Amino acid sequence: MSEIENKDKDKNIDEVIIRHKDEIDSEKNYQQTITLCNKYGLHIRAAEKLVRLVKSFQATVELKKDKRKANAKSIMDLVTLAAKKDQELIIYAQGKEAKQAMAAVVDLINNKFGEAE
Repeated sequence: MSEIENKDKDKNIDEVIIRHKDEIDSEKNYQQTITLCNKYGLHIRAAEKLVRLVKSFQATVELKKDKRKANAKSIMDLVTLAAKKDQELIIYAQGKEAKQAMAAVVDLINNKFGEAE
C-alpha cells in the first residue's frame, strides 16, 4: 500500500470513531421504577407485546427485578424474571430513542399490556 492509501484508510477509521463518539455523547440514560398492575404479571403474551414495542426503538431497554436483569428485546429474558402482579420493576433505557422507548414501555405497563380484566 502506498502512503496515501494508508492515510485514507486511517482517515476512514477516524471518521468511524468520531461518528461513534458523537452517537455515545448524544445518548442519555433513563431509569424508572414501576409496579406491574395487570392480573398475570409479565407472562408470555405481555412479554411478547413488550418485545415488539421495544424493538421499534433505537434503544437498549432492560428490566430489573430483585437482582435479575433482562433484555427487553428477549421474550425468554423477560419471562425468566417471573414478575407477578404488584411487583416492582426497574426499567433502564439507553440510546438515541431512549426517552421515547421509556415512555412507551411505562405506558404499556400502566395500561396493563392492553389486557381486559
